[in-house]
Amino acid sequence: MKKAVLIIPAVAVAAVAGALAQRWLASEQAPEPALEAPLVADSPLVAGVMGLAPGTTVVPDALPDFEMPEPDGTVRTLGDWKGRPLMVNYWATWCGPCREEIPLLNKLRAEGHTPKLEILGIAVDHEEAVMEYVGETPIDYPILIGDEQAYNQLTALGMQLALPITVFTDREHRILMVKTGELHREEAELILGQLADVEAGTTSMEDARRQIDAGLKQ
Repeated sequence: MKKAVLIIPAVAVAAVAGALAQRWLASEQAPEPALEAPLVADSPLVAGVMGLAPGTTVVPDALPDFEMPEPDGTVRTLGDWKGRPLMVNYWATWCGPCREEIPLLNKLRAEGHTPKLEILGIAVDHEEAVMEYVGETPIDYPILIGDEQAYNQLTALGMQLALPITVFTDREHRILMVKTGELHREEAELILGQLADVEAGTTSMEDARRQIDAGLKQ
C-alpha cells in the first residue's frame, strides 16, 4: 500500500509517563510504551514548527478501522461515519493536555468549520476511568472507549503513546494531518480550513499539507 508521509513530534512529560506506568503496567498483557524517542517523519509539516529534525516515521494513507464501544455499550466502527470527514482525538483521563482540549473540541463541533465533520474522542484508557470522567464532564461529541485496542491503533498509525494525538481525515478517511500535543484554536482553524477545501475539491491533499505547513511555521 502506498504510504503518506507526515511529521509527528513526540510529546513526553514526566507526569504523563508516571500516569502511563500506573495504568498500563497494571494489566499483565498491556504493552510497554516507549515515550522518549522522537517520533517524526520526512516532511517538515509539524516537526519544523517544533524545532525537531526530520526523521523516518511513516503514517498510513488512511485511518485504520476500529471496533470500540461508546459509554452506553453501543459498539461503533469506522464505517459508521462513512462519507464524513473526521477529526479523531486520542486522549486519556490521566492526560492534562487532553482534558484541556475538550472545551475547544466542543466548540469546534458546534461551529461546523468543515461540512459534515465529526469529532470522535477515542480514550486510550480503562473503561472505569472513562465512565467516571464522562459522567462528570460535558463532552458534546462521541466518545469511544478504546483501552488496549486504541493503543494498538496508535501503533498501526506509526505512533507512540504521547497524548493527545489528533488525526484529521477527509470523507474517505484518508489522513490529511496528524497533530501531537494539545491542539490550539489557531492550529485547528488552519487545518480544518484546508480540510474543507479538500472536501470542496478546490485543493489537493498535497497542496493542503503544504498550506498547513506554511501556516504553522508563521
